[in-house]
Parts: sequence; structure tokens; C-alpha cells
Amino acid sequence: MLVANCTYADIPFMPFSIKIAQAYPVIEEGDPIMLNVTLKNNDPKRRLPVLIPGAQNAFEKIYYFKIYDAADNYWQLRWVESRQVQMTRMDSTRPTLKYLAPGEQVVFSANLNDYPRYYQQIESHHAVASPILAGQYKVFLIYDPTGNPIGDTLYKYYDLLPADDCDDAGRKLCFPSFGQPSEPFQLNIRKSDRGSFTFQSVVYETKRRANTASLYDYFRDGRLIRVIDVPLNSSLARQEIEMDESGKQASRSFVWFASHNIKAFTDRGWAPCNGTRTMLKMRTETVPEYAYRYEDNATFTYISYNSDGLADYSFRYTIGETAVIWTAYKVQNGLAKPGKVQQIKLASPFFPCGFAPSI
Repeated sequence: MLVANCTYADIPFMPFSIKIAQAYPVIEEGDPIMLNVTLKNNDPKRRLPVLIPGAQNAFEKIYYFKIYDAADNYWQLRWVESRQVQMTRMDSTRPTLKYLAPGEQVVFSANLNDYPRYYQQIESHHAVASPILAGQYKVFLIYDPTGNPIGDTLYKYYDLLPADDCDDAGRKLCFPSFGQPSEPFQLNIRKSDRGSFTFQSVVYETKRRANTASLYDYFRDGRLIRVIDVPLNSSLARQEIEMDESGKQASRSFVWFASHNIKAFTDRGWAPCNGTRTMLKMRTETVPEYAYRYEDNATFTYISYNSDGLADYSFRYTIGETAVIWTAYKVQNGLAKPGKVQQIKLASPFFPCGFAPSI
């Protein structure tokens, strides 16, 4: 049996569309990321309600960012913005309720990592926990009015599929409880020749390693936090290593093809689906007869640990051009024995949490 968890590709048709565009053509490390958001009513007949950000110091943000690696062959989440409101201004105003006519659109700003305006201006009240360094990313802005008193009067929320009656006359507009994402936006952060930049009042330093053309170390308070192989004035990174709190061991690493599809990926503390700490390893298929499909074939190994810290089973996904081959392994006495094998049609970039085959 195959259980499909809901991902963005599974969301039923929504009458709104959300698009992101950057306000300036070039963004470098340490720069605020200035974005314009266009929200449009695509319904051909109905006027539909939507909330536009207003100054607030209560409830949760109704728009927040999720940022993924830009690879097309694998979804890897890099940052999720906290929905907690932390504005220091004391006047509390409500989000603007606007009814959009068929085909009508509204444009507003949503600026990411724009300090010190973060605490004062609602359009700049967006940030992630660390600076976004040189590289390429997919950005989604999530419209999520759940928990907001106005939003709760406008929408009827659903978890997986909308109720049959949610769009009946006189009833609330049907809306996903996990929010509606924007169309993916390609964010390119260019490597500059600056030796340092400031993020949240903290100075980050970057130095090119001796005898290398494009290998840069990044430091915070003297501690090594990241190593990136990226040419100067480019966003096309070839390799990235994230360091743990000690600055001595890698916690996560990426290797990319020239197309920025992921060639290899490891994560020592991978726990995206159910909170269980696991090890994820991905390697590109290197069998000679598949060499012509390097960017379309990869193997992902997912290892589950029991309460004693011992591996008890693993999943292996082999990514092909049109399908994912899934194999379950039972681990007994340290030996992995193949179990079930299933083939899953690959209709979108692979995301392991979107598949939950039973063992």
C-alpha cells in the first residue's frame, strides 16, 4: 500500500495565484532581499476575499517564506521563516481585507533579511535564522491565514481534500489548512568580493582558501560555519559544507552538477517526516551504462534508528527518468536484507516525505 502525504504538488486548484519578483537585478551575500508579491484572483466569476499584510503585534504572520535548494531532481528544504510576530511598534492594526474582482490583482512588498527595518515595518518583517549565502534557491511565499480572527471568518479549512460543500453559496471559501504557496521563485545569491558582512548585528567573515580558485570559508565569531566552492561574482556553487556547532565536523553537505541538480547530498541529522533522527545519504548513479543519465539517476538511502540507537530498517530510493524504485530493507544483526520493492511514478521533483510505503 502507498500512502501519499500532501505536498505542494497535491494542492487542488486555488482561485488565487501568488507570484514573486525581485526588486533589484543583483543580490549579493549580506544584501537585504527585496521582493514584490503579486496576488491575483483567477476565478472568472467570483469576487474573492484576501488578507493583505498590515502592521501587527498579535497572532501569527499570514505570509511567511520557505526556501529550498534550487535543484530540480530533489526537494531539500534549507530554511523556514518563523511565523512569530516580533514587531516593536505598539500600534496594532489588522491586516487589510480586500475583495478582488475576477482577474484583479494586488501587489505588495515582502522583504527578507532586511535589518533593522525588520522590527518596524511589516513588509520587512521576514527573516530566516542565518544569512543566505552564495548559491541558488527556490523560494515560496506561503499565504496562511489560519488562526487569524479575520481569516477564520473568511475561509473553511481542509487538511487534504476540500469538503464538497465548502464553495456553496453563502459559505466560506475553501482553503488548505497548511496555506497556499506562491509559484516557485528562483533566487540567485551572488558571491561578492566583500570580506565581511553583517547579519542581525553579527559580523560574518569570508576568506578564500590559499591555493584554491573558488573555495571560501565562512566564519561567525571566529568559528567556521560553512565552506562553499563558488566562483567570484557567480551564484552557481559546486559544493557546500555546513559545519556543526563545534566548527570541526560537517553536519550537512551538497555537491551539484553544472545545472545545479544535486549530485550528492548527506545529512547527519535528517528528520523531515516524523521527527525521528535519521541519516540520509544520496549518491549519483555511476554505473557506466547510465552515465548519459547522470543528472536523472540518484540513490537515496533512508535509515531509521530504534530507541537503542540501532538501525532497524532502511528505505532506498533510486531516482530514474520517469519513476522511483523503492526498496525496503530489514536490518537484522547489522545486516540489511531487501524486502518489498515498489515502483513509484515520478510526476514531480522527488520529495521523500511525499511517499510513505508500508513495510
